[in-house]
Amino acid sequence: MGATIKDIAKRINVSPATVSLVLNNKAEKSRISKETRKKVLRAIQKVGYVPNFHVRGILEQNTFTIGMIATNIKHPAIALIVEGAKAEAGKHGHHVILGVTSDDAEQEKYYIDNFISRHVSGLVIIPTPSGETIEALGNVNTNNTPLVLCGAPTSSNIDMVLIDNEAGTYKATKYLIDTGHKRIVYCSGHSEWVLAKFRFSGYRKALEEYDIKFSNQFYVKTTNSDFESGKVAAEKILKINPKPDAAVFHNDEMAAGAMTFLLQKNIKIPEDISIVGYDNLPLSEAFAVPLTTVSIPQEELGRISVNLILERIAHSNTPQKQNKIAQSIQLSPELVIRKSTKSRL
Repeated sequence: MGATIKDIAKRINVSPATVSLVLNNKAEKSRISKETRKKVLRAIQKVGYVPNFHVRGILEQNTFTIGMIATNIKHPAIALIVEGAKAEAGKHGHHVILGVTSDDAEQEKYYIDNFISRHVSGLVIIPTPSGETIEALGNVNTNNTPLVLCGAPTSSNIDMVLIDNEAGTYKATKYLIDTGHKRIVYCSGHSEWVLAKFRFSGYRKALEEYDIKFSNQFYVKTTNSDFESGKVAAEKILKINPKPDAAVFHNDEMAAGAMTFLLQKNIKIPEDISIVGYDNLPLSEAFAVPLTTVSIPQEELGRISVNLILERIAHSNTPQKQNKIAQSIQLSPELVIRKSTKSRL
């Protein structure tokens, strides 16, 4: 029969309640000293009350577990970021536990608190599209848990790995203008989402650079950014007068839905209208018309996020920890030209 809490308490001359509080991560709230906490954990490790790996992780302040909070892994771009993070963590002997918020800010807050209470070694957050939680992250009591925000900026003093989303739509719109397109419509997902604002801004920036007047009728909004939303956007495009000769979409999923709808209406792509997506999903090259799209390194986002966590862990007991300067790493998107666009010069 294995050792009990009473055996451990007797061994180091503390109460069973003290051992229980340490085991349940309630020592700090109960004002149990760090020395007593370490004494309990070492005794637990010695008698084998819980797996040695778990206790060693708490003692070393590294549980070899990275918590990752993602918005919606049904979205291929998010899934690729998660896969990149898991692969990189595995290379360094860590594993990833995943919390999926389904775009719910309350779920996001829950997972942040839950993972920190589990003593994860670090936390990577792909924030909800609304951005409700990210500005408050600087005030979250992380118990010194390294935290990285992936994909969206914040003014809080935390590490960030970002994509220059404005640059992506700027490059796409500029390319269309340079190839003779005159009436370029922009199709957004939820226009109040943080990501949507940056991508729309890049479109506007390109128009302004070429002295092209922005028109509200060339700004098509939908309530989501999925395949069905692309169909809705395409239906709206067909009602615009004068007829657009190009469309830039918030992402590849919307672009795919739009192309499906337009082809069903006998609208030729790119002869009648050029189509540009965003994300360069693996299937975008296999669409009915191979899609011109903005390519972002999703898996690289996940890998870099994990490496920032590992860097913070490595410096956990050094002066760098005390003088933390948040890092902000921004990756540049690139335009991939395929058959859904053509020159009109």
